[in-house]
Amino acid sequence: MKREKKENLRIDGKARVLDDLFTMIRNARKDVMITMRYWGSKWGDKKLFDEVIFPDLENSIKRALSKGASVRIMGDLESDAYNVSKRLHDIGANVRNFKGGYLRFIIIDGRECLFAISEPYTEETHFYHAIRSSNKVLVDFFTDYFESTWPVCDRIF
Repeated sequence: MKREKKENLRIDGKARVLDDLFTMIRNARKDVMITMRYWGSKWGDKKLFDEVIFPDLENSIKRALSKGASVRIMGDLESDAYNVSKRLHDIGANVRNFKGGYLRFIIIDGRECLFAISEPYTEETHFYHAIRSSNKVLVDFFTDYFESTWPVCDRIF
């Protein structure tokens, strides 16, 4: 029996959301579009971010870039987020500053998205959920949002 991929998947827990996120980025062949509220120590556990999360993100992006995918990231780049953004820029990602953006999502190759449905992770976060979807309406919605917002974001590098 052929297994069919579900169109929408609920993902629970920070580790599982991050695993899906990094897998999606690594598998990208054409383009990656990411919106983040912020990077770095605001994630709640700076050591975990610096030693585990960011290296996994960086390696996933490098892999996508090595396959010829473009990577565009926009988010609020205050404080220590500048250094993280600079590192991502230096490996080949196109990074822009966007204050006031509250949607957090990723789109891969115009065919799949993952969007957070909980507050950004902190040590006080008690739940962490996301939806991963190949639903064309959702993918197109997030793509349109990203493409209309990207031109008004501040270039920083």
